[in-house]
Amino acid sequence: MNFVSRIDVRVTHPDGSVVTDKMTKPVNGATLELAGTNGTDRVEVTAVMMSGEVYKIIDQQIQYKSRG
Repeated sequence: MNFVSRIDVRVTHPDGSVVTDKMTKPVNGATLELAGTNGTDRVEVTAVMMSGEVYKIIDQQIQYKSRG
């Protein structure tokens, strides 16, 4: 984590709308929540390193799961 300068998060909803956010200089245990839908959303998480290198951490379709 010491070499990560930023984490970018992008959620694409089934209707094509997109929600993004970023965490600058993340620390262990930090969280970031973005609104999803009751359908299946595409979630992409990218880490940008201090050196400028970019790594895709997650790129997957995530289906809504109700709590309970």
